[in-house]
Amino acid sequence: MRLRLCRRGALKHPELPAQRQLERQAAQLASVRSRLLRRARIARRRRVLDLGCGWGAVTGDLRRRAGGIVVAGDRHLRAAATAGAPAVCADAHALPFRRAAFDLVFTHFVWLWLRDPAHVLAEIDRVLAPGGALVAVEADFGGLIAHPPEVDLSAVWQEALASAGADPFIGRTLPPRFASAGYRVETSMVSPGELGGDLALDLLQGLPLSEEAARRVRAAAAHRGPAFVYLPVLGILAEKPRPL
Repeated sequence: MRLRLCRRGALKHPELPAQRQLERQAAQLASVRSRLLRRARIARRRRVLDLGCGWGAVTGDLRRRAGGIVVAGDRHLRAAATAGAPAVCADAHALPFRRAAFDLVFTHFVWLWLRDPAHVLAEIDRVLAPGGALVAVEADFGGLIAHPPEVDLSAVWQEALASAGADPFIGRTLPPRFASAGYRVETSMVSPGELGGDLALDLLQGLPLSEEAARRVRAAAAHRGPAFVYLPVLGILAEKPRPL
């Protein structure tokens, strides 16, 4: 496979979350990711793309599981330094790969940041071989459930993500979107017991917050009584059919 490599350190990353923050999030969702990747038969996959890899928080896990090469693709190139995989400067809206270059494409909290998800799906479909798998771990921040009210940050989430240019409701749209593109789709929801209670708070780090929103986040973080917080996280396996 021919790769268009970028010079390490050539890009600035002012909007990329901190490496440790992404590593914490990846660790919290490890069991979900493991189930999805087993269902996707990653051990048999020879060409895997970690699309939107960021600092490579998940790339190393993919490399340990895959049966072949794993390529880390992101506009912000740091995966090579952190995960040891071949790294490529890759805008998801214009992937620099030939047709059917991969047999598994993995995304982790990527779709909410895409300006044109339909176009990105068309690009993934182009580079994914027939019989290949698209595996996505994505949250639906519009579906946050929390009690008591002082720990309910639903409105904060929606305001912060919209201000940052993201779609807090993207999670619920992905299974029907993938199915409409002709993929065979399996969707599972992460159970509350699998998520650390601080995941929703941790994910807010680095997002633009108004003074009132910041005050509410501090109050939620300081809450010490019983509470229930559930951020819906979807695990999606979408398989591309082979031609008849």
